[in-house]
Amino acid sequence: FAREIMQLFSIGLYMLNEDGTRVINESTGDYIPTYTNADIVNFSRGWTNFVHRQDQRDNIEAEWDLGFVPNALEPMELPTSEGRDVFPKTELKVNEKRGYIGDNVPRCDALPPKAWLKKGATYHFREDSQSLMGKKDPDWWDNPDDWTPRMVLDPNTSSLYAKLCNKDEVTNQCDFRSTVVLDEDIPCDGECNADRSRWRISMPCECSIDEPRTVRIDHSPTLAPVWYEYVRQPCIQLAFPESGYMKTVREVGEDSEYGNKAMCADTRLPVAGTACCDSNAQDPKHICVFKGERATYSTSGERCVAYG
Repeated sequence: FAREIMQLFSIGLYMLNEDGTRVINESTGDYIPTYTNADIVNFSRGWTNFVHRQDQRDNIEAEWDLGFVPNALEPMELPTSEGRDVFPKTELKVNEKRGYIGDNVPRCDALPPKAWLKKGATYHFREDSQSLMGKKDPDWWDNPDDWTPRMVLDPNTSSLYAKLCNKDEVTNQCDFRSTVVLDEDIPCDGECNADRSRWRISMPCECSIDEPRTVRIDHSPTLAPVWYEYVRQPCIQLAFPESGYMKTVREVGEDSEYGNKAMCADTRLPVAGTACCDSNAQDPKHICVFKGERATYSTSGERCVAYG
């Protein structure tokens, strides 16, 4: 697919002059190719885990349902971040120079604190879904009776609630938009203490988290709540952060789904949950404000100290 995108739908096989003629290598007399096999392999890593997920259309793909035949008419989707190649990918060589995809995108660790409340922050309407698009969460997380839900916004005090609700002055009802982009910086609303027992935490807690995932809008006493997903602006996470900013963890145990596998993360970014151990580095306890919360290393450390 990566080769087809380049050869048939974008840059073609050879470098071109401004008049459309092919560029010739003066030393060999050959046409200069726009890409190599190495570029194909590199770009293919950018398409990892894209799949066909839509059901077949009747009378389109086949006159019978084979079950395993995908719907090739609908756009491909990225159903989960698992299976994605997360390492740096180089750009095509231009004027004998080659950079990396994302070179002109800001680094994630350079984003301001609580970027989700800053001008330009983007939220997508998810209606009745607590889970994020493209993220793998347990299916039972969708059941609000099992766990405390994601961040709940206070309709009376939250500036973010006011922006997402977009109240109609005539009907006095929320007029939800498919996409909301904050037009100004807004303050956070409320502080709370993270706890093992999430059902004991009372909202609002906006000032106590590093970054939300999805937020719940309780807009009517008779209608079901709706959800908005926070979509962080495109930014670059370093595969290997600078010295002093990387922590590694390993999950050990035969009963573990990820037994004896390791991972690393940038301590400056909200990328993991909070787990606090005792003085012997045993008996870990998950401490969070809401289900699926991601915190920075410093926030996690502060919570563990407060928890004792």
